Amino acid sequence: LVINLYTGRIVHEQAGSRLWASSVDAQSTTKLLLATSHSPSLADRSDIINKLNEASDHENNYVKGRKPEVEATGIEVVRVKRTDGDEWQTKMSKIVEHAILGQLLDLLEDMILRNIDQVARIGVACLHQFLIGAGPNLNPYVWKKLCVSLKRIFEASVPHSLQCEQLAAVPDDEELETLSGSLLPFSSSNVLTMCIVQLQLLQAMGDAVISSVQLGAKNGAMFIEDEDIYTVFSIFEACAKFAASFNDNMPLRVELLRRGFMTSKEINIQNKPPNLLRQETVSLGRYMQLLFIVKEEKNALGISLTLEKEVDARLKEVFSTLFRRYMRKDNEFRNVFEEYQTSRKPGESEADENSRLKLQLTELETELRQFLPLVVQSLQGMMKWEASTKVVNGEMSEMRKQLEWVYPLLTEMLECSSKELRTVLRRIFEIKIGPLLGL
Repeated sequence: LVINLYTGRIVHEQAGSRLWASSVDAQSTTKLLLATSHSPSLADRSDIINKLNEASDHENNYVKGRKPEVEATGIEVVRVKRTDGDEWQTKMSKIVEHAILGQLLDLLEDMILRNIDQVARIGVACLHQFLIGAGPNLNPYVWKKLCVSLKRIFEASVPHSLQCEQLAAVPDDEELETLSGSLLPFSSSNVLTMCIVQLQLLQAMGDAVISSVQLGAKNGAMFIEDEDIYTVFSIFEACAKFAASFNDNMPLRVELLRRGFMTSKEINIQNKPPNLLRQETVSLGRYMQLLFIVKEEKNALGISLTLEKEVDARLKEVFSTLFRRYMRKDNEFRNVFEEYQTSRKPGESEADENSRLKLQLTELETELRQFLPLVVQSLQGMMKWEASTKVVNGEMSEMRKQLEWVYPLLTEMLECSSKELRTVLRRIFEIKIGPLLGL
């Protein structure tokens, strides 16, 4: 499965800062290898070998030093007996792991982190194809290498430039007009590429890891080791925290817009201050979904007691962060809306203060709309927890164990404005919490 991407043609060359990248139907190659990875026919193997030879010829022209490994891989494929499906799978797995995986990850990492939008997108698309197609079938050794590579990519793709100190010294409009060149202390296109890359990677990694854990639950084994699942947790957490920090800094976002960041009508039709809402909500959503699945399938996965405690602690933290963040935004919206209504006078044009309040209302409304599905999703996850006063085999029911921190959070959320959210909360109190309190 790694070969399909390696031979799906993503090649780079650094001579004279030139970059060449193309795709020779990587998706069809993926389907071919997915269909033939268990017990391929001789005809199928011929197709694979042809792909390998094609890659070998191309590599010889663009990336020196890799042809012998590709040729050796082709020879090994031929040597596997047609009737031995298990031997084929084992042999191919070892070939991929030792001869190609490291080079593939280095190549994709190099493409993804390049400051060229189209090249970075191709790298992300190919990594996504690999993670989705092969992720559920990878062994712990491969997952370890993947997690190390993913961590490097995420750390390097965080758009720290958006919070650079130079933006803190805010010039007035006249000073802005006298500045020559770019008004931004960074490359706008590079930062946009980093944001897009990180968002797509979050979605790809989340889907792949969740699929792998679900498959592991069916097979009764965890394919990802504790250390590596912690790495995935930390990636989601770090991305969500950075995005939240940026989203909360409205003066900075307004200043970025004033200096021309994301003012193109193609990407910002309503001319709103830039935000990282998608990064924050996708990070939290995938993070929470993964924590729920590991917790629900802990017996089937056979996870360690250490990992179980870590998941419980992280669920408590992410719930508290999400719920209190939503309630803070909800309260802010009501307060600003009330201030906006009282400050408006019939027949008068909007003053600067009213414009500011209107912008705040628009931003808060957008944030609440983005966060609401996440909050509802988390509450629906709670609905799956068993709620009983009985102690079975020395263990309390899940809701009873978590009640100490869940109850105060849910009680606080009863004051929210959303009717949909209050409906879900009422069901939880009636079905899950009421019986535990003897009601």
